[in-house]
Amino acid sequence: MLHQEGGVFDSADKGTHICDASTISPYDSQRFSENAAKKDMTFMDTPMSGGVLGAEKGTLTFMCGANSEEDFEKAKVVLSGMGTNIFHCGNVGTGEVAKIANNMILGVQMVAVAEGMSLGKKLGIDSKKLAEILSVSTSGCKSTNDGNPVPGVYEGNAADNDYKGGFAVGLIRKDMKLALDLAKEADSSVDATQQAMEEY
Repeated sequence: MLHQEGGVFDSADKGTHICDASTISPYDSQRFSENAAKKDMTFMDTPMSGGVLGAEKGTLTFMCGANSEEDFEKAKVVLSGMGTNIFHCGNVGTGEVAKIANNMILGVQMVAVAEGMSLGKKLGIDSKKLAEILSVSTSGCKSTNDGNPVPGVYEGNAADNDYKGGFAVGLIRKDMKLALDLAKEADSSVDATQQAMEEY
């Protein structure tokens, strides 16, 4: 959309600030930023977390990569209409780094929660009671609560809506693949992520 004929770079005015809320490689964001500068525009990576419910409630978290505090403040004016937690992570690309790390951790958590909930059910504990315990125990996390995969555990969960409106498996696979590719380049150990990816 940025580079294609009739896209943002062809259509937007000079001085435009572009906030990209997608989850892509930080290296792509840096390249887009360089290309935007050639058009006298400013590109920032501003990926979000919080899902469909966060978007509906205006409580999203934005992770912003901006090359200056001034650019970040301009983005913040727009993003604050959609989110309550807005972070300046550093230069362009670092917003993507934060988002990819977040989703890498989320992906591993979701597999662990699914396995733990399944084991509990098979061993005879009520799923709703187990989820209540997990939510206030050391395993408590977003995935045990908002993303619990068992229907009937939390009202309003995707599990109670035929899994509609949740974070699709295809998206977590995409983000975890990004994490695995970047980890390989950075020579960072990601054994748990690799195992979780195989589950997806």
